[in-house]
Amino acid sequence: MVAIKDEKPDISTLKGSDLGIVDKENNTYVMTYSFPCQDLSNAGLMKGMAKGGGTRSGLLWEVERILGELKEDGALPQVLVMENVPGVCGSANLGPWHDWLMRLEELGYTNYFKMLNAKDFAIPQNRVRCFMVSIQGAASFNFPVPMSELHPLADFMDQNVAESYYLPEELIEGFVPKGEEKEGEIPLDGDEPTLFGEVPV
Repeated sequence: MVAIKDEKPDISTLKGSDLGIVDKENNTYVMTYSFPCQDLSNAGLMKGMAKGGGTRSGLLWEVERILGELKEDGALPQVLVMENVPGVCGSANLGPWHDWLMRLEELGYTNYFKMLNAKDFAIPQNRVRCFMVSIQGAASFNFPVPMSELHPLADFMDQNVAESYYLPEELIEGFVPKGEEKEGEIPLDGDEPTLFGEVPV
């Protein structure tokens, strides 16, 4: 496995040869990729990911450049895996999304994408994301079937947490003004742990 984040934090400086794909006959190379979601998310400015648009989400097209370099070297990875927010293929981005699918097909990939929710795979979080698996050639792929099992949040929580991770009391008090707790909420000045709802991303 090659991790390039620390060595090449700026994708615009990354070259296809940096991925080290050298022996496809004896190895299956899986390249995972994503790109900033701020311009795709409902919580962002919705500037989109159009090629040449200059947005952060438009960094997708740096992946196109890298794949193009790999193709010239005969070193395209056999499998690509992408993850991003649902807006990546939403109505506001259908044009660029279609362009991306077509480009991958031109490079010889068969694409499969689907919305998956973390809560369907034993994770206590309602988090929907778009996953796409692209495989070279006329390959088939099936996404995993949702699981009936769900691990409670307590299974993932540390029992002993360093005080450095605790919020200062004055900051906690700022979340809900004194005396304005809604019915059913756990008071923030109590001894019981408080769970906040989803934070849009």
